Amino acid sequence: MNRLEVKNQDELEGTLAKIHDTDSNTNWVRLSYDSKNVIMVESSGEGGLAEFREGLQDDLVQFGVLDFFVEGDNYATHKVVLVTWIGTDVPGGLTKARAAAHRKELRDIVQETVNVASELQASTKEELNEDMVGQAISRTRGGVYAKAGASHSAKKSASKGGSGTASAMTMSDPEAVDAALNEVATGGADHWCILAYVKGKKDEVELIRSGDGGLSALGKEWPPEDRAYFCYCAISYKPGNDVPQTKYVLVTLIGDGVSPLARARTSGQRVELINYIKCQCPYHTEYQPNDVSQLTDEEILVKFR
Repeated sequence: MNRLEVKNQDELEGTLAKIHDTDSNTNWVRLSYDSKNVIMVESSGEGGLAEFREGLQDDLVQFGVLDFFVEGDNYATHKVVLVTWIGTDVPGGLTKARAAAHRKELRDIVQETVNVASELQASTKEELNEDMVGQAISRTRGGVYAKAGASHSAKKSASKGGSGTASAMTMSDPEAVDAALNEVATGGADHWCILAYVKGKKDEVELIRSGDGGLSALGKEWPPEDRAYFCYCAISYKPGNDVPQTKYVLVTLIGDGVSPLARARTSGQRVELINYIKCQCPYHTEYQPNDVSQLTDEEILVKFR
């Protein structure tokens, strides 16, 4: 079977970038076949799932990439979902087999621009509804689905600092940072990644490293005397006799030699990073230990009791 090709690759990448962009209201793109192994962008828009469904046809295989808003107990975030549409009049056999293979290839293509949080397949418009999408997202992360299209005011506000003005923060390698954050969000408890502001630059953030092994392993990565680290961590929490939950915490580690002025600046930097994280990953609380002896699950989990 020949590999999947995208006829208008630049248009697809541009549309996906708009879906990912916090300043854009574009929240879906629909693709269809131009020939047996070639797909193309058919349409895109700002009207969410309802608008996306309007162009689905019973005799076609089509694909969609949609942005959805997810709310949990203490976080709000956005998730991108890949939809495979196989209409009820599409013949079985090779056509459906080819669609299944192409779905995997399309996911890899889409992942180069945006992170795909979940996937689903539908054959009727009735089953492609908000509940179905919400369940697919919840199976991946947990949370409650809120209608796409009403999400963008939250999306835009999440990209702003606490004062309501646009954040000037940038990532030196956005793909690496986003991949590390999502690895923590999907990898389960004990995963973490370390971010820090680039030396000599007030607004640029870099990924230092990521790992697992919990806070005991993170404690071995305490920052040098002149640096502050911001660590996105997944921690296991079991309330009473309930099922264990995963809590997501931004831990701030400050080197002993950081000046008082620089320490004060970390408060604003922490807010910027929290807002960035909440745009794509779950987040529950923050924590700042004074030294490595306070970097323990017990110290952090007090916040949830």
